[in-house]
Amino acid sequence: MSNWFNKRIKNSPNDNFIVYNNQSYNAFDLNNNININKRSLKVSNLNNGSKVIIFLPNGIEYVEIIIACLELGIIIVPISTKFTSSEIQKTIRLVEPDLIISCWGLSKKINGFNVPAINIEEFPTLAKTCQSYSIKYKFNKKNVAAILLTSGTTDDPKAVQLTYENFESSCRNWNEFLKFNKNDQFLCCLPLHHVGGLCVLLRGLIYGFTINIADSFDSEIIYKLIKKYPISLISLVPTMLDKLLKKKDGENILINLRAILLGGGPASDTLLDKCIEKKLNVVKTYGMTETCSGIVGLWLKEKPNKKHFSGSPFSEVKIKIIKDEIYIKGPMVMKGYLNQPNIKDYHNSKDIGWLDDDNNLFIEMRRKDLIVSGGENINPKEVENIILKFKNITDCAVIGIKDEKWGQKVLSYIVVNQKTINILELIKFLSGKISKYKIPKKFIIVDYIPRNEIGKVKMNLIKSL
Repeated sequence: MSNWFNKRIKNSPNDNFIVYNNQSYNAFDLNNNININKRSLKVSNLNNGSKVIIFLPNGIEYVEIIIACLELGIIIVPISTKFTSSEIQKTIRLVEPDLIISCWGLSKKINGFNVPAINIEEFPTLAKTCQSYSIKYKFNKKNVAAILLTSGTTDDPKAVQLTYENFESSCRNWNEFLKFNKNDQFLCCLPLHHVGGLCVLLRGLIYGFTINIADSFDSEIIYKLIKKYPISLISLVPTMLDKLLKKKDGENILINLRAILLGGGPASDTLLDKCIEKKLNVVKTYGMTETCSGIVGLWLKEKPNKKHFSGSPFSEVKIKIIKDEIYIKGPMVMKGYLNQPNIKDYHNSKDIGWLDDDNNLFIEMRRKDLIVSGGENINPKEVENIILKFKNITDCAVIGIKDEKWGQKVLSYIVVNQKTINILELIKFLSGKISKYKIPKKFIIVDYIPRNEIGKVKMNLIKSL
């Protein structure tokens, strides 16, 4: 079991831990519901190593169930509430969970799967059947704490196994870089199923500062929260930062933040130059689910001439470049992908980049098979496979193209066996099978998809069609 919450409640039981929906909660406030959750999980015959899909919106209940699971050594598998039935089914096949935890408002989306499911509202009643429980296993930092989904090279997602040690190392390295203090309030605007959201929660849990949880990744909500609360830290993607800066007093509210973590895809020169001009405390960073969030950092204000770099490695991180690809090693690097061999040495990110003489990392291109749009990872292969199921489409290629607003946007080239195709019908077809952000913003009909001898799309040729 994890001791993180026990230490928090022992060291600072009355200090603000979570702010959500205009209410503040300290560790003592959460303790009762966390214990209810733990009893309910034990009644459900879940033990150390059991896997639980969490299908909940951001909120206090999400925090409480995450902590309860970690306290019992239960592996959490948080997934997006935007997932379609097809995406949920893929996750179930991949992860083989012992339980799905949802809520009344989302219960219809998880009906019909061959996995036991419980709504969070039913936990208090369930807990009454378990007045006491015992924990017969010892906490091991090498144990898997969470399985997070990320895009891979096939049409199915990859399941990243992150251990307690991975999370502790990541939090420790960020603490060294940002020097957390108990007066910090970190606005968590990324969803808790995302490594960037989950790690923010765990940093606050371990280092004793306050986490302010946003309902959704929405610029208007985030803007209002920054204006209302003493936010000192925030993690954003370029699209969101750009939207906030375009608010009437956006610059004025952002200037007071002591750190704005900026990752999740490429940032335009226009945005970076504006941050430098306004002297915003922007920290450029780079990381991925496999490295338990960011592994490098750079204070943009202090090194404006390095604006195109992502920063130098944290103290426990080792990076080397092999044939232009970025390899990463350290205690924050995942145990491995589920059902695949464990990582024993360096992890190949498959991102293209290089290190300068000062050990600053330059990202030439994110991994070849991945599109990063508005901070969301999109697997082109998954989208292509769904498009090819639509009538009259015989071939297709999905790519990401540079976009000032989103970093990248999704574009699809399609080959059809007749002269016309109804694009609106195609979009409607896709809407029921993949999340909205994965649907191409534009479809281009072409005579053929240029490919090499092993079937890979020739990117240099397709963009000229």
